[in-house]
Amino acid sequence: MNGDENFLGGVASVKGVKDLDRDAAKKRFFEIYLDKYVKPNFGIGLPSALELIKECKKRGLKVVVASSANRIKFDANLAAAGVDSSLFDAIVSADAFENLKLDPDIFLPASKSLNVPTHELN
Repeated sequence: MNGDENFLGGVASVKGVKDLDRDAAKKRFFEIYLDKYVKPNFGIGLPSALELIKECKKRGLKVVVASSANRIKFDANLAAAGVDSSLFDAIVSADAFENLKLDPDIFLPASKSLNVPTHELN
């Protein structure tokens, strides 16, 4: 279960909802999130992050992003920030992982996509 499912399950529990259809709830959550909160080219919160990514690319470095967000949410956030996903050599999102925050699972495929040994991930 990922963060969104945990969040929705927690809200349902507090509100006394029984037999929550997590897939339907998650789908509706994303519909609301994309419609109300993420607007294309809204602007990036940390413009220096985009500058750093572009500078790394200019210097020939590979750039990968590992996010604990689901891919649909991640892509929407990139669009809202006006960041082209082609800047990244790889994108690893939460969709394929059970363990996320405080767990290194999501970073292992990210390092593999760059051919970086895991002992160099400090």
